[in-house]
Amino acid sequence: MDNNWKPKIWVAIALGVILQAFTFLYLNRPKIFWVYFLLSCVVSIIDWKFQTFFSVVFSLICPIHALFVVKHFKHATKQGWYSTRWGLPVICATYFVSVFLFRSFLYEPFIFPSASMRPTISQGNHLVVKKLGFGTYGTYGMDLISSAVSSSNLMQRGKLYAFYPPHTDTPFVKRLMAIPGDKVAM
Repeated sequence: MDNNWKPKIWVAIALGVILQAFTFLYLNRPKIFWVYFLLSCVVSIIDWKFQTFFSVVFSLICPIHALFVVKHFKHATKQGWYSTRWGLPVICATYFVSVFLFRSFLYEPFIFPSASMRPTISQGNHLVVKKLGFGTYGTYGMDLISSAVSSSNLMQRGKLYAFYPPHTDTPFVKRLMAIPGDKVAM
């Protein structure tokens, strides 16, 4: 690795605005990366839960901190593999692919869109939907594998299920009242 490497200010600021914590990998500061990464995860969860905008603060703090690090950069610092031309793009791609796959195949968060399940669930409540085993894998409006449930044995009376009805992009969350073979009286 190059000992005379010095990060570019414009790259550090751009990364600080767009990919907050990852700018510190570019700046060869992995410990600061982990601090910002964990803080941004906690703040993102708080923003999702309480509908706040604290994560915007990271878009302001990170570029300023990155600028400070570049201005006081020591040339004797050995460049880590994660701050090379190929290291940071590989790390960012791996991160985004893992988030996409996690949301597609394991768990996906939703904000409950309607008041149809009141008083059990109010409009705006937060739900985390378990997808593993159901065969309906996809996220961000894209179906990856199938749009049908893989096994009806997974369906249980009284449980809540999230699904997308045909021709709509708004998720429905309903309680399963009957399974095939049951008689329903109203």
